[in-house]
Amino acid sequence: MSDTDPFGGGDDLIDESVQEVEHSNFEGLKRTFKPWHKPRKQWIREFQWCKHAEDLISEVGEKCESLSYLSLPGNDMLDIRTLHKVCEANEIMLRFLGFNAADEHETQENDRNISHSEVHRLPFVDRQKSQIEWDRIEAIANDRTTAYKKLCSHAPYDIVNIDLCGSIGTTAVYEGRNIFEAVASLIDVQKTTRTEPWLLFLTTRSGKRSVKHSVLRQFIQFIENNCCEHDDFRDALGEKTLLDSEALCDLKCALGTTSDEKFMTLFALGFSKWMLSQANNGHPSWAVNVLDIFAYNVYAEQKDMLSFAFKFTQQRTAAGDASNLTRRTPQINGGFLEEKDQAIQIVEKYSEKIDIDQVIQESPELEQQLIEKSARLLKEARYCDESYKAWVAKGCPS
Repeated sequence: MSDTDPFGGGDDLIDESVQEVEHSNFEGLKRTFKPWHKPRKQWIREFQWCKHAEDLISEVGEKCESLSYLSLPGNDMLDIRTLHKVCEANEIMLRFLGFNAADEHETQENDRNISHSEVHRLPFVDRQKSQIEWDRIEAIANDRTTAYKKLCSHAPYDIVNIDLCGSIGTTAVYEGRNIFEAVASLIDVQKTTRTEPWLLFLTTRSGKRSVKHSVLRQFIQFIENNCCEHDDFRDALGEKTLLDSEALCDLKCALGTTSDEKFMTLFALGFSKWMLSQANNGHPSWAVNVLDIFAYNVYAEQKDMLSFAFKFTQQRTAAGDASNLTRRTPQINGGFLEEKDQAIQIVEKYSEKIDIDQVIQESPELEQQLIEKSARLLKEARYCDESYKAWVAKGCPS
């Protein structure tokens, strides 16, 4: 295993080739960069999104003739460009549905439209079954909207990527709906249209500045309930996160003075528990496995951004005969996980979360690789790669 590649073989995840881009219909290369252009975002793209996409394609095997993908691609559509490389390497087609809020600024609208045209011309994109919906993701929570109808018509999805700039914990509403309702609606659609495993990537701010205390109190309640019902969950919580289950009630009343690290821990565990509750409801039940959690800074003084990778797997059971008139008894397929076991796995995985900023800081060689790959990706989206490298060299100023 390479010192600069914590997962091994990372250089093979993203092909080195770059899609040539015509710039003639755009007024100059872009030289203004955003927080999601920092090298650490390339880590997320490569070691989370691409790695797990590759693993899913391998698991599904010959049945994987295409990759169906839902995301919030933004004007640059960097995630689509990135996943296309995975599909190209595996010689399967990429079908995508993206949700982008309409932008009234003419320059940004032109930029967005060019990106849309570019990704549609990529050789392994299924043009007939790929679309950008100019609406916010919250709109899918209302089953009377066009956004919801698009969600259903493109379903099911192999991979869903909800890459937020803000926090799911703000509960901000759009036309009366919030992100929680959108995610719940999405999971419901997946449960009714899919039987194979699927992935959900979700990036969200998790700090005090971004999460409503009312949301975190509900998350703490999820954790409290598990502690009361299962001694082994309570023991794992104390061992892996140093959270005292008996102090959870007090924490709900003193979130303003809770340490930043403990606040983020409560958010991560509570949010993952909420995700688990959405998957476990109904029949058949779906198990949720946290594949990994990456943390990094938005505000310099404390980690406050988390990037989750969840894997959903259907848990199949055959119904028994409650009347006892037949010999049929409930049959559970191998690998069935109780809610308690899934909850403990969440705690264990959170205790293994990776601080991306620290890993990059400790490996200049890795940082340089990420800079070079990010520069090539941004060049595809009509950014000046030399200006990008100069921006990074200055510390990525806002």
